[in-house]
Amino acid sequence: MRNNKACLYYIASEFKSKEILNDLAPISEVHSKLLYTNIFNNAAEQIGNVDNVKKFICFPVNGDPVIDEDISSQFEFINYNFEENIYEKLFEKQPDEYGRSLLIFPNTIGFSSQDILRVLDLLLNDGNALVIGKTKDNRICFIGTNFWDSQLLNHISASNFEFDKLLEKICKENVYYYVLNGYLKIDKINDFKDLYILLSNRESEDFCTENIHEKFTNLFIEYKELL
Repeated sequence: MRNNKACLYYIASEFKSKEILNDLAPISEVHSKLLYTNIFNNAAEQIGNVDNVKKFICFPVNGDPVIDEDISSQFEFINYNFEENIYEKLFEKQPDEYGRSLLIFPNTIGFSSQDILRVLDLLLNDGNALVIGKTKDNRICFIGTNFWDSQLLNHISASNFEFDKLLEKICKENVYYYVLNGYLKIDKINDFKDLYILLSNRESEDFCTENIHEKFTNLFIEYKELL
């Protein structure tokens, strides 16, 4: 069995990126930033509910989410530039004694604290294992791994969050992999519409607290004609 120590890296969105905000048009820049702040805070809450895991939040240098003090005390923080390879930086930070890691990518929602525990349990596999969470259109939301090497990092970087590209690479390696479906990345306007549908489902109570759900609802009201 692998050792039971685990690290979790949550990679936050670049909240001020004009390119990212433009992909959500006709949602205004102010409301787009609020949307991503809500997604960030929701993720931080779910991650915060997981005990006995070393937790990092990775901020782009232009990221500026406001973090609740009770939540922030649970995390260590890593800043990076987009010119850097964030995965190599995380590789340098990874403590040698930690056998399992989970990387959650920007703008991801739909995962609960129980999902995180499930991923970490799957990574207790004695062989090299990956757990990939993805959207219905095959965008990668998170990757869990019980091994780190330069080849894996290159595969993740080259995949550009596309599941098929990553799968093509890892299927050639001696790796066990598990695929979990049903998550959502908010990158474009159609994702915003899917988020509305997702949060209208009672099952959203598992991964979105009432307080944050209300904040999302206020945003949806602003764009009820669009939805």
